[in-house]
Amino acid sequence: ELIERGMMLTDDRNSHSPVLPLLTAYQNTDDPPAQEALHAFGAALESAVEGIAWLNTQGHYLAVNRAYAQILGYTPEEMIGMSWQPTVYPGDLPRVLSAYEQMLVRDKVELEVRGVRKEGSLFYKSLVMVKAYDRQQQFCGHYCFAKDITDRKRAEDALHLSEERLQLALEGSGDGLWDWNIVTGDVYLSPRWLQMLGYEENELPHLVSTWAQLIHPDDRQWVMDVLNAHLKDSTSSYAFDYRVCTKSGEWKWIANYGKVVVRDPQGNPLRMAGTHRDITDRKLAERKIQEQAALLDIATDAIFVRDIHSRILFWNRGAERMYGWSAAEAIGRDARMMLYKDRASPAVQA
Repeated sequence: ELIERGMMLTDDRNSHSPVLPLLTAYQNTDDPPAQEALHAFGAALESAVEGIAWLNTQGHYLAVNRAYAQILGYTPEEMIGMSWQPTVYPGDLPRVLSAYEQMLVRDKVELEVRGVRKEGSLFYKSLVMVKAYDRQQQFCGHYCFAKDITDRKRAEDALHLSEERLQLALEGSGDGLWDWNIVTGDVYLSPRWLQMLGYEENELPHLVSTWAQLIHPDDRQWVMDVLNAHLKDSTSSYAFDYRVCTKSGEWKWIANYGKVVVRDPQGNPLRMAGTHRDITDRKLAERKIQEQAALLDIATDAIFVRDIHSRILFWNRGAERMYGWSAAEAIGRDARMMLYKDRASPAVQA
């Protein structure tokens, strides 16, 4: 009621209060309780941490509290009668004007823009603009609530830059990124993670249950055992290889690494993040090598490999049978020292 009645009053630039000159003229009322309430209301505005301003229909300040003026580097008295436009970065003026038009329709609008201080420096501020009416319910201007959010924006920008760098690094390495909100079960899956399995952006539900269903049936139980062990104790490693089903139905080998990155004060896991890497080609190569080694072990001939310094690198079972040394005993030793009594003979040197 005080605000409605006060809004009918005119600007009083000689007021002793820099908070709301519009309301100070109401001090002439014969209603002591109203005077006291009005004084308390003005004191509250004066001590408010948030910037509060009152503007007329032409966009000029009728009243500002001290916090609002300090955000912009002015005194409250300096801002009375001043237009709002010099307080906004020119490049953001179209957005503010568009928001103002929206406010006229919706009564309230919120936005974040770059502000300009009195000495010309830029900063980020959040604005809430609320349409104001007089007692006849006629539009008479608007209220503006402002906060300096420069620190928060800088932190957000730094985080965004860090995330971009991480994403670029992961894309360069071929790794996919996953980030699991353990409380909700939601999982962020990077584009590379999805691409690795043949999925598009919106084809796969981003839920931990979906990931579990993709694991090969023979691997699923021990993968879950490893996961649960890490959730209970972060010192338990969460790095292993397992098979995952692709969109086409084929199985791919994935090297998975992860870690709980956030726990509550009681130690309960809240968030876990990690990477996926497609190692199918490596696994196939390893299998081929193992098959070849198995064939070499079947051979009755002694077959061994040594480097240019004559160190033994491979020693098959035929060599074990012929020479008597096991592979564990032979590998790494100098073949000349181990196999030849007369190492200086012309035949050995040749």
